[in-house]
Amino acid sequence: MFGYFLKQENASAVDLFSKVPAGFRYIFDLGTGSGNMLSCLTTDVDKFGFDLNHAMLRYAKDRSGARFIQCDVRHLPLKDGCGDVMLLIGVMEYIHNPDDVFSEFRRVAARGSHVIFTFTQRNFMNVLRNVLGHRVHTMKLDEIEEKVSDYGFRVIHSVRLKLQTQLLIEKI
Repeated sequence: MFGYFLKQENASAVDLFSKVPAGFRYIFDLGTGSGNMLSCLTTDVDKFGFDLNHAMLRYAKDRSGARFIQCDVRHLPLKDGCGDVMLLIGVMEYIHNPDDVFSEFRRVAARGSHVIFTFTQRNFMNVLRNVLGHRVHTMKLDEIEEKVSDYGFRVIHSVRLKLQTQLLIEKI
């Protein structure tokens, strides 16, 4: 059942990616896991995946032409302002304090750069996930929009799906 939702979420994220203006040099996939999103994106720019899980990174290397770095997405080994396009798909739901992630977005993102990320809204499906032992943190759209603004970004586009809401934001 969740495979269906994953395909829907991937297709929507790829569509959001198509709205990012051309001219960027890098894609940073934060919390890349198996490298699924990087393998969905057809672009000739340098791609980098970041994740804590060494086994997932090893698997991801076999699937895509990206480079991978093992680290915590809340403490990226990147220079300030070096990010062009960042992805954070399916990760925020596992982060207890989203301010840690937004702080890194602000630090790493260059002015005019774009971030595509997802968050989990409170609905029946996500309550069920929690009841079944798959603990996820949920947030409301207005809470996320406030954080986006507080950290110096603006929402370009949002898409509400069954399990997640996806946002394309720009650093202003």
